[in-house]
Amino acid sequence: MQLRPHQSKALLPALLAAMREERFALLQAAAGAGETVLFSELIRRCMTQYSMRAGIIGMARAACRQSRKRHA
Repeated sequence: MQLRPHQSKALLPALLAAMREERFALLQAAAGAGETVLFSELIRRCMTQYSMRAGIIGMARAACRQSRKRHA
């Protein structure tokens, strides 16, 4: 999985910083912005680099299926 330049330079560092300071963080983005890739990388880093737990709450079954397919 490869993050887009704007994700790796701006979004991911901001989310990781927010999660170090707060217990919860929320990401909202437009369709097609790469949310699945971004939250997958965020969870991977939380678990491997910071020994943090992370969860995803999704409203659409299609998005959950897409996530499962990418990481199966």
